[in-house]
Formats: sequence, structure tokens, C-alpha cells
Amino acid sequence: MNSSENEVISLKLTDGGMSTFFAGMALRYNPNVVPKLEAIIGFKLEDREENYYLIIKGDKCKAYKGTVESPTLKVFTSADTWMKISTGELDGAMGYLKKLYTVEGDMNLLLKLNVLFSEAKTQKQSSQPMKNLDKIPDHRGPLNISGKSWLNIAFAPWIIIWIWYSISPGVLPLIIATSLSIIFIVYHIKTNLPTLFEIGTSIYLIIVLILFGLELEFFMKYIVVINNIFLGGLWLLSLTKFFSLTAEYTRYEFPKAIWSTRAFLKTNNILTSLWGVYFLCSAIMNLISIIYSELSIILMIVNYLLLIPMFAFTSWFQKWYPKKVIAG
Repeated sequence: MNSSENEVISLKLTDGGMSTFFAGMALRYNPNVVPKLEAIIGFKLEDREENYYLIIKGDKCKAYKGTVESPTLKVFTSADTWMKISTGELDGAMGYLKKLYTVEGDMNLLLKLNVLFSEAKTQKQSSQPMKNLDKIPDHRGPLNISGKSWLNIAFAPWIIIWIWYSISPGVLPLIIATSLSIIFIVYHIKTNLPTLFEIGTSIYLIIVLILFGLELEFFMKYIVVINNIFLGGLWLLSLTKFFSLTAEYTRYEFPKAIWSTRAFLKTNNILTSLWGVYFLCSAIMNLISIIYSELSIILMIVNYLLLIPMFAFTSWFQKWYPKKVIAG
């Protein structure tokens, strides 16, 4: 393989834009369709300066941008058209007949693209069918902010409870937190679908507010423990859905074409499991601190200090694990 004077750059999921899209497309490659296939598939997007390539060799597929000579197949189209084809929103054959894209090179390879990048070998990880990706909005409502930002916003009611309620236990912080969660639900119902986390938080806080008003002694004593048990259970419960809790939000950082890839789904399943276990461990530490009050300060410090490696691992794992999958 020869390259021109332009540098050929390996693409990663974290690159953003079309680089992320083609890195995700490489993840979906199924080597069982044509064993030992060696091919270079090039893409010239009419609305992009860069050339993109998928290089298949040794039952692996990797994505690059730059200039590669003599591709086996080269596709000329727009970014929007090819993304619609990849997500199933547009039929590839129909797009070709409508001249939405043209090709040069191996037409037999073109006919195999759909099954080559079907990721059939990894779909067994989920018993649920993939949702219609073209019907899922790119952002949560009209506020054009990132998925991670939405997750931070969804945590706002809990932050109120963790900080305000821990300093000044009473009904007011619970009312504010519950009201905020209901506002989020109403907003998403009117603009999009609320997530499991948002629905669960709203219902739970309403119940908490009612039980707090009843002044049940057991509940009042163990409310912090119960809160963490609920959070841990909710995060782990989300693993039964096609999109786990973290995937519900982080998917908006990536093109729809990679939402169903093994790398994306498994990365988020692992992180969701990790945070679910953390909340359950936090519940245990809070329970111990109630039983053994002399340990409360130490356990509180340990609980908060654990957040440092948790956030550090989450940040690192989101970048490392998809690379591991791409590398085979």
C-alpha cells in the first residue's frame, strides 16, 4: 500500500465528526462474510475535504483518512447520504439508482458492503432488536447540548439531596429536588422521550417525599442507604435495555451508525455496571456508619475519595476499550 505526500491518519471513535463515523463503521466489520478478504474501500465525500478509507486485511478492518492509492472500491457521495445508508434510513440500492452516489472499482464488493458491515457476529449480545435509528433524535429536545451534559443535568436532583439534605435534613431540599425532576420529565415528554434514569428518579423522589411526610422512623433513619440502593439498582436494571443508562446519554456524542456496535454497547454496559456497584457499595458504607457511628467520618471520606478513581477510570476506559475492540 502506497500513500501520497498527504499523511494517512488512523481514526478513533473519539475524533468526532465523520472520523468517528468511519471508525464506528470499521467496528461493524464482519470478517465471517468473506474470510481472508483484503480490500481498500475509499470514500470521497463531496462536502468534505478529507478522503476516508476502510482498509480490510487479516480479518480486521481499520479506518483512516488521508490519501491511499489504488483503492479496491471508491464511493463518491455526500456525508448525509452515506450516513443514511449506514443506519438503514436509505436503501443502498435505491440510493444508487437515484444517483445519490457513484462508485469506481469492484462492484461485487459494493454489493457485499451491507453484510460486510452488519456486525452479525456480535448482535447475539443483546436479545432485543435494534431500534429504528432514523427515528431517534440526535439530541434530547431543542437544547443542543451534549449527552454528557444532559446526564449531569439529570443528576441535579440527586446533587441537591447529597449536599443540601446532608447539611440540613428537612423537607425543603426534597421538595426542590422532586420538583426539578418533574420539570425534566415534563420537558422530555414534550420534546422527546425521557430516559429510564429520569423517569426512575422522578417516581422515586415523589415516593420519598410522601414517606418523609409520614415521618416513618425506619425510613428517616436509613434514607441515605435506601437512596444509594435505589441508584445502584436503577443503573444495574438499565442493563436489561438495549441502551444501558450511560449509553442513553453518551450515544448523542456519536453518529447513529455506531450505536449498535459491540464496542459502544459493551463499553457502556461495563461502565454502567461499575457505577451501579459503586452506589451499592456506598449504601453498605452508609449502613455501617449508621450502625457504628464512630466510623462515620472515616467511611464518608472513603466514599467520596472513591469518586476520584471512579471518574478517572471512566474517562480512561471510554477511550481505551473501543481501541481494544478496533484492534481485534
